[in-house]
Amino acid sequence: MKKVILYIATSLDGFIAKKDGSIDFLDPGNKSGDNSGISGGDDYGYNEFYASIGAIVMGNTTYTQVGDTKEFEEYYKGKPVFVFSRKPKTKKNNVIFVNEDVKEFVKKLKSDTWLVGGADIAKEFLKYNLIDEFIITIIPIVLGEGIPLFAKGVGEHKLKLLNIKSYDSGVVQLHYQL
Repeated sequence: MKKVILYIATSLDGFIAKKDGSIDFLDPGNKSGDNSGISGGDDYGYNEFYASIGAIVMGNTTYTQVGDTKEFEEYYKGKPVFVFSRKPKTKKNNVIFVNEDVKEFVKKLKSDTWLVGGADIAKEFLKYNLIDEFIITIIPIVLGEGIPLFAKGVGEHKLKLLNIKSYDSGVVQLHYQL
């Protein structure tokens, strides 16, 4: 059965980006060549996770932040990237812009899908209980302010803990099921 998986990193105080949208706190100087978003040489399960999914979904704000870079094309190569946007845009490489109801969109998915973020698209998916699993990587840093993991008004959702992994770097990864 196909799943939608929110696989995302956050600061200890629950922010996925700094106030200005910057995500440099996730990965100061990672040279491992992956998109795990965390330095230290360990990919924290990213490569295995990436191999397990067939498509990627993100919101337009996230795409605007990272989409027009060489790294973006390298990180997300070989898989379709669906970007939810209110303004129709032309398909670019493996990026397909979508402007439709998330419930209808999920019905069309043919494989497990990575919901990259951000907070607004995650809120929309949660609104209809369309996220099957949550893999939350907690970076040991307190930002004090920024863009929260979940947007206000997301509502209450009880989750079942599937797994916890901790790493020598201080990173903790939580795996939940809705």
